[in-house]
Amino acid sequence: MAMQEQPWSDVPVPVVERPQRRGYAAAVSGKEGPLQLSTAFAGGDCCEGCQLLLGSSSAKGDGEAMNDTDIIAAVEKELEVMSPWERIGMVFSWNQIGGKELEKGSFDEAGQAYIRALAYAQAFSNHGPLAASCASWAPAAMQQQEVRKWCGEVYIGMALLQLRREQADTHLSEDERALVLQKGEEAADRALELNPNSVEAHARLGLAKIKLAQLSRFRNERDALTGKGQAAIRRASQLREEAGQSASDELLAAVAEAAAL
Repeated sequence: MAMQEQPWSDVPVPVVERPQRRGYAAAVSGKEGPLQLSTAFAGGDCCEGCQLLLGSSSAKGDGEAMNDTDIIAAVEKELEVMSPWERIGMVFSWNQIGGKELEKGSFDEAGQAYIRALAYAQAFSNHGPLAASCASWAPAAMQQQEVRKWCGEVYIGMALLQLRREQADTHLSEDERALVLQKGEEAADRALELNPNSVEAHARLGLAKIKLAQLSRFRNERDALTGKGQAAIRRASQLREEAGQSASDELLAAVAEAAAL
């Protein structure tokens, strides 16, 4: 399906340098003893982005509520006896589960699955920048490549989860809506750290920024957010064209929303 030229499509797409993240938990892969991923979160040592993404689900386990720290603590126990390929398999499997739950509209279950996937990769406690260190625990280059690939896919799914949650829940306050969209923005940004050529990540980042720009609390940042959002969506369109792909309904909707501003 051909995409119509948009009035802002001739504006150059800026090259955005993604800053190295600061303040990550000090857990290091390969040390003896428990990895203690969960204690890093409880102590508040993880970065603001990690804190933002955590708390995305409130799923149930064994009849009791499980928050994201509970999920990570359960995964932590498994990591001590798992091989790298087993861990990679779990990242892949939980990403698949998250996608299926998302398509069913089960947002909490999808969020839980994505958190589990990233916990198996230590993506919260052992990175910065992501592309270099989220897979540092995997000994072989091929394994590291697989970890980066599937972590990127998880973040892409997390971004879509937050965008759909924001669209579906009409009872969200503006503060709640802003938080959900910022989660989507963070997830998409992380996906782009791992795969700068992801059409879906650029489109979802752009849409999150454009939606944030429409909230009254960001009125002083409206122009900047709108411009960055439109640039991200233009980049998604360019990458799609370069790859010879047809435009998805999601990308067409994002282009239409950007053009309407």
